[in-house]
Amino acid sequence: MYSNHPKVLFLSALKPIDDSRMFEKLALALIDLPLELHVAGQWVSNPVSQPAIRFHSFSGGGRLHVLQSAFSLIWNLKPQLVVACSPDIFLLAAMLKSQFHFKLVYDIQENYALNYKHLYANSAIKGWLARFLFYRSLQVAHLKAAAVLLAEEVYVAQLQLRGPKILVLENKMSAWAHNTMKEESLSQPDPHRLELLFSGTVSTMHGVFDAIDFAEQCHAIFPTRLIIAGFSPQQAEREKLWRYLENKPFVQTIGIDSLVPHQVVLQAIHDAHAGLIFYHENAAFAGKKPTKFFEYLGLNKWILTKQAVQFDLPQVGQVVEAKKPESLDMAFIQKLLQTPTQANPDSYLFDGNAFRNLIAELMASGFRQE
Repeated sequence: MYSNHPKVLFLSALKPIDDSRMFEKLALALIDLPLELHVAGQWVSNPVSQPAIRFHSFSGGGRLHVLQSAFSLIWNLKPQLVVACSPDIFLLAAMLKSQFHFKLVYDIQENYALNYKHLYANSAIKGWLARFLFYRSLQVAHLKAAAVLLAEEVYVAQLQLRGPKILVLENKMSAWAHNTMKEESLSQPDPHRLELLFSGTVSTMHGVFDAIDFAEQCHAIFPTRLIIAGFSPQQAEREKLWRYLENKPFVQTIGIDSLVPHQVVLQAIHDAHAGLIFYHENAAFAGKKPTKFFEYLGLNKWILTKQAVQFDLPQVGQVVEAKKPESLDMAFIQKLLQTPTQANPDSYLFDGNAFRNLIAELMASGFRQE
């Protein structure tokens, strides 16, 4: 049964319904406002339950099917506000905005132009189309969006948006995720085995093979397990990974060919001694701060990086450079087996007040588009 409150619909063609940003950061920031909240995205198994939010999942049929489903959802719900979290959804919503009289917010989670130029260059046609849609969405945002949200500070300079209200909301760890994991068992990782984690996008450029090599070097000195938890978007990369993992029983995978529920990723972080961030040098990564960085810190885990990583990471004691094979020793592993001294956890948590204030301003105007 739907309420009489204004409807806010969060929509993504790319992200799962329990996405760490769309659901955990943005939607949950609004649950104390008199709104009816809806979140729509890709289907995942065993998604999180939240009574204050209604979920709508897309499954199967490809991107066109997702866009048709998104159109039907807007048609049936008739929301007063749509928060579009992917370029194609934003363009669809922009076309429907005047007909259905809703306001539109565009959440830019990635610079897809850089991603497809530098990370997925082998997908020529798909990459060209993705870049075209993204650039077109930026042009339309100037005219149609009430506000644009940016997931990275570096996007301000990269995208040079003009016109709508710009709000930078960095991908820090959601307070909901942090509090949920604090309520979990206080058990610590197995002290008799080094537990390493590689989470997020699974690809060569994101460093998954470097992570496997590092875990193998650790395993030669001390019992080690590496968990790879994430989605690999390219079939060639998945096939390469399966071949690489032959005769490597110390590596376990979660997902790879499917999206992984975020709660599962959080549990994997909870169970690890250290998270690995081994990104290769690439223009698509420059100046960014990945969500998993804040999640590793927020759950008080060591973070192992390599020198090639270009992220703008704050200097905190939990971040250490991974040892090279010739200098990797038991003393280093013993350090990882100990709980690090945490800095200020609040600095790693997402603050939803700015987004909540933005939505409150739109509520004050009655949501209706002028």
